Amino acid sequence: MMVDEDVVYLVPSTVYRILDRHDRLYRWKRPEPGEGRRVPEASYPDEVWHIDLVYLWVKGRWYFLVTILDSYSRYIVHWELALSMRAQEIAEIIAGALERVHGKRPRIVRDNGSQFVAKEWREVMRHFELEEIPIGVRHPQSNGRIERYHRSVREEALGDTEAESLYRARDLLAEWVRHDNEERLHSALEYLRPVDYYRDNPQALLAGRETKLREAAARRKEVNRGKKETRLVNGVPELGRSERGAGAIAEAGAMAEAEGKPRRNRQTPRKSPTLAQEIPVNSPTPKSLSPPPWSALKYPMS
Repeated sequence: MMVDEDVVYLVPSTVYRILDRHDRLYRWKRPEPGEGRRVPEASYPDEVWHIDLVYLWVKGRWYFLVTILDSYSRYIVHWELALSMRAQEIAEIIAGALERVHGKRPRIVRDNGSQFVAKEWREVMRHFELEEIPIGVRHPQSNGRIERYHRSVREEALGDTEAESLYRARDLLAEWVRHDNEERLHSALEYLRPVDYYRDNPQALLAGRETKLREAAARRKEVNRGKKETRLVNGVPELGRSERGAGAIAEAGAMAEAEGKPRRNRQTPRKSPTLAQEIPVNSPTPKSLSPPPWSALKYPMS
């Protein structure tokens, strides 16, 4: 989003390294493989919908959040905080969502709850001529996209604070749905918003983002090249770091020659003094160099 709003231009790999360095990544654990029907991948909006419900505790009693999520864009198409989980109420919620997308016939991914096999539900499916995709028994991973969304609702939308009324809970959920649809970036959507995939042209947005990143990389390259070149400060050329170091070495060498000291080349290693240079001619022989006494020599017995 910062790239789209011209705030900063960073590729995802750089953002990942920064977040990893500061321990700000959420480590996702891949679920164990199980037995369940594979949900087909959607290729356009309103092709596949996921529906599920979750319990929410509000002001001393349980309510039931029913959510319908578009599989292609992760967009929340419709939601209701219901007073009960009766089949009639769930059927009315899905019918209201279908009326909002007139002419669409999405395939419905749902679990095997009693609400989704009741007569009221089947009547809605026949009326709109929809195909159902029931997931495997005890295999919530098949409906994992909406399961993950409901987890975020529990942890982030309401959190540890208890809403003082049903109306307050609905306001909090409405703000959370708006934030998730229009502001939150999804890694599975190339770090775009669900609304970009549901109502916009994601390919055009991604192409524009790539253009901005290439232009930013070219500008950074020019800036870095300029830092290495000679810069003018008040009309006097300012040397770079390597040039300043070479100048200091030359100045030190000139001062040494002026004092009568031999100038040593840094690239020529200093030779270690030989044994003749270390030991004067008239000095006594060190013990380490004197021959061993005759008593120390051992001859074999003849």
